[in-house]
Amino acid sequence: MAVMRAGPVVELPEPVPDTVLVAALDGLSYPRSPYRRPDVQPRPALLTSIAADGRHLRGEIDDEARLLALPGPVPEWTGLVGNIDAVAWRAVVAGTPEERRKAIGALLEVWSRQPFAEPGSRWRTGYAPEEGPAALRAAGEWWPRIRELGVSFFVQRAGDAPPAGAEDCREHTVGRDDAVRIPRLLSLLERHGPVVVSDEAVELFRWRTGVPRAVAALVLDGIVGSEGQNADHKALRAKPYRADRATAYAYYELLGKLEHGGRAAVLAVALPDDPAELWAPGGVTAAAERMAGCGRRASGARRTSMTAAMLPRWPRSMGCRRCGPTRCSADGWRSRWTVRRLGMLSLP
Repeated sequence: MAVMRAGPVVELPEPVPDTVLVAALDGLSYPRSPYRRPDVQPRPALLTSIAADGRHLRGEIDDEARLLALPGPVPEWTGLVGNIDAVAWRAVVAGTPEERRKAIGALLEVWSRQPFAEPGSRWRTGYAPEEGPAALRAAGEWWPRIRELGVSFFVQRAGDAPPAGAEDCREHTVGRDDAVRIPRLLSLLERHGPVVVSDEAVELFRWRTGVPRAVAALVLDGIVGSEGQNADHKALRAKPYRADRATAYAYYELLGKLEHGGRAAVLAVALPDDPAELWAPGGVTAAAERMAGCGRRASGARRTSMTAAMLPRWPRSMGCRRCGPTRCSADGWRSRWTVRRLGMLSLP
């Protein structure tokens, strides 16, 4: 006898295909090298997975219903747990293309309804050999995530027992009420439009970290990239960044130093407790200050005592004619670079 379903397992605000959403989440959804992209399909599997997993965690559906709801293979998304503020910054910053902004907005709307958004909730992410998750799943104690090369990535409540052989386990605590905060941010975004990164914010980030101006703008715009190496090079060379070859290399070197956790952390601190502050006078500059401080810590750079008030008095002769002042001889993000008349050349 056929089994009739009363309705869909999950309802999505917008069925954003993975081909768009994975690109919008580039570098945030899970740790990976910059150009090792997952194989994705034009189906809303990622959004469906988050919504179905949330219902399963609440006990509203069983594991079979969760799996049947998926329209195809699910791209990994466990890196978003504990880092959703980084995704939110990409949603609000003006440098994000509109198609990606809408995709991220749909994800944030779905996320705000899940247990991952509840304040005080604790989660564990990691990966394990397939036989470990399979045993727990058979016992009904745990549900596995995507399978890749015999490894299952997972997210579970921190109080549950991890699967056998679990590695790279990380625990995350939701400190703020994202179930309220995220809808408020989306409402503000719809009412006021994206926030524009001012020249003052770019200059502040540049001087506080020592990176070239183009690199500062790329980071503040949400860490630009994801179309593939050739396309990313083209985007970096075009307006408004106009990065030369050496600057582009400095940008990629910075991303390598920060790694997944550092990149997510730098973007996440941009979002204040009250999202409305981003649209208030000085809100974006304050976000840039927080991002610069986090970036220094994440990359191991030494803190500089330079302040915004000192910038106009810093002699331009101390740096490149194009880049201005620099800290090339000091420890920091540009410690491997030396300034030349026409730009920067890497040292062996």
